[in-house]
Amino acid sequence: RADGVRAVTGTQAITPNLDALAAKGAVFTQAYSMASWTRTSMLGMFTGEFVSRFSWELNTAFWMPLPLRQKMYDRWPRLLTTHLKEQGYLVDAIANNFFLAGYTPIGFDRNYDTVTDIRAQIWDTPAITRGAVRYLKANQKRPFFLYLHYDGPHAPYWTPPGYAVRGARPPGGP
Repeated sequence: RADGVRAVTGTQAITPNLDALAAKGAVFTQAYSMASWTRTSMLGMFTGEFVSRFSWELNTAFWMPLPLRQKMYDRWPRLLTTHLKEQGYLVDAIANNFFLAGYTPIGFDRNYDTVTDIRAQIWDTPAITRGAVRYLKANQKRPFFLYLHYDGPHAPYWTPPGYAVRGARPPGGP
């Protein structure tokens, strides 16, 4: 949470690694989502369009009707991955995401070189992070786009051993 990151709030030095990373990069203090659920948010993120531009089935139906799914796989709408592939980028994903990894195929998997499906992992965060570190080491000398999709925030949060006492309380929070 942003309210526990010193680089954002200026207080509570409990995130030294994030603070060091922020000192070398950019800090965003506001983030907006195009929608309130994953698939519609992905549609906005990967097309750069307002999701209201698309049909209600594309935005809301968990299982898309076959004609609409065929339209998605016929290269509509144009996705970020298409632009990146055309510019010579290696385009990969490591994800715990039904809509990307093929469980409910809807077209978001278009133009990836690989999609590594982590859904079989009970705790996806360590598995996705290990995969990302391996990927970054292997591809550091070429242009790439790596999409990481963690599903951990959906599960009950379990504090890792050794952090329950050390963690500061968020301002105004429990």
